[in-house]
Amino acid sequence: MFRNLRTLLILVICFSLIFGMTSALFAQQKVKISYYFYGNPGEKEAEEAAIKAFIQAYPNIEVEAIHIPTNYEEKIRTMVAGGTPPDVMVWNPEHVPFLYKALLPLDNLIKTDLNKDIYTYPDNFLKAGSYRGHYYLLPKRFDGIGVMVYNEKLFKDNGLPFPSEPYPRKLSVQEFATLASKIAKDVNGDGVNDIYGSDPLYYGIVFPWFRVINEGLGANYKTPQWNKPPVTDALKFIYRGEVVEKWALPWGENRMQWFFLGKLGMVTDFGMYLMPEMRKITDFGWDIAARPGKEAPLPKPGGVAICKDTKNREAAWTLAKFLSTDIRAQRAYMSAFGMGVTKKSAEEFLKQEHPKYLSYMAKPVGSIPKVAIVEPPHRFSEMMNTLWREKEAFYAGKIGAEEFGNRIQQIFSQMLEEEKEMFGK
Repeated sequence: MFRNLRTLLILVICFSLIFGMTSALFAQQKVKISYYFYGNPGEKEAEEAAIKAFIQAYPNIEVEAIHIPTNYEEKIRTMVAGGTPPDVMVWNPEHVPFLYKALLPLDNLIKTDLNKDIYTYPDNFLKAGSYRGHYYLLPKRFDGIGVMVYNEKLFKDNGLPFPSEPYPRKLSVQEFATLASKIAKDVNGDGVNDIYGSDPLYYGIVFPWFRVINEGLGANYKTPQWNKPPVTDALKFIYRGEVVEKWALPWGENRMQWFFLGKLGMVTDFGMYLMPEMRKITDFGWDIAARPGKEAPLPKPGGVAICKDTKNREAAWTLAKFLSTDIRAQRAYMSAFGMGVTKKSAEEFLKQEHPKYLSYMAKPVGSIPKVAIVEPPHRFSEMMNTLWREKEAFYAGKIGAEEFGNRIQQIFSQMLEEEKEMFGK
């Protein structure tokens, strides 16, 4: 009996040793995941620095970092449709509805494995990346929207009041248009402006181009409203500034380059990702003001998502959480994006920048807007491609606001009718 017990004990010890060795070997095995992102050269460098910090912290997780410089959203959707999605990827709140079925809901992971209080604005940041009652994104970088930068010299030269004084001040759209028209100048008399008051009007004023798109497509993006107010009013305002009075920089020009050259009065939709570029400007004065119109500054985060089909969910979550919360990653992002999303990174940002910037660019004076769509049309990408082609004639002054609105209304209505026939919706 004792001999049998001793034999059993030896077997238990042997199995325990073997199991322990196997577990240790497994723990040392490398796991490989992919991470996809976009951005300019400075943003690419920041992403690579964040990944390098992650690999140093987690040497057993190998990350294949893939930079996609153009057509990022389209290429990601193509990868998902082809069954080869990334494990982890940059994905922003406004694009969640187009891909949420392919994303991993993060509700349980956030609840059990994330200290939300480390974020500057946890409720707003997480809500921005949610859809249909589930969280799909972790905030990674911070894009303050609803702010404007302006050239102090151009305002002084024209005897105009600074839009940041008295602080804070909110320009009406008409005040903004008046300032822009007084700044615009044809210096050499050749009939073409050499100085413009505003960047192209598809950027962030009360009727920005993206809002025209949202309201023009109507409820669920399936009831076009391009020939009805307030879309026609927005198109008329854009046409006035771009074509008739010519105080807005033409479509296709590099607005930040013009601003750097001192030939552009106001950049109306200034995100925090542009702050590193602004620091390079040393030959003229500039300042930040609230964006004109009714829209309040909003805490819009850039996000990181996990594809639900990843075979390495734990490693993917570890990477996503690191990019979102670890100060090493946040410091890397601050080199190219401005303020990070955590309280600690915000404190470091304030040591570098005047608190006034944070007041405009980070204070959530409005709630996160609801996503306008429930389910995008199957032909949404085709609709957008058509829109971008048709708008060229509009910005060139070849067709007016009414004709452009009617043309888009007709094209989109036809596309949606064809879709209804094809898919029975």
